[in-house]
Amino acid sequence: MRRSSPPAPADPILRWLCRSVFASAIAYFIAFGLVQTMVRWSPTHARDAALAGQPIAIAMLPLLILVGFAWQSHQRGMMLLGLLGGIVGLTGWIL
Repeated sequence: MRRSSPPAPADPILRWLCRSVFASAIAYFIAFGLVQTMVRWSPTHARDAALAGQPIAIAMLPLLILVGFAWQSHQRGMMLLGLLGGIVGLTGWIL
């Protein structure tokens, strides 16, 4: 029987780093999609809609990163971020 080698000490750190970068990227794209959706809702006042959407997106960004990275299990957090991204994307696509 062949014995598997023990995991490298950097493995948990690398997983943590990859998860945090992935959660941050998804959270950023959700916040960006929110601002773009608000601009599409009001094409005649696009500048005002963008100015109103940016503080909301900035306030949401840390919460989205926290949800994606540190919610009870990492799979649930990533699935929730994916669901929120899908909702924002569909809203922008439909409207």
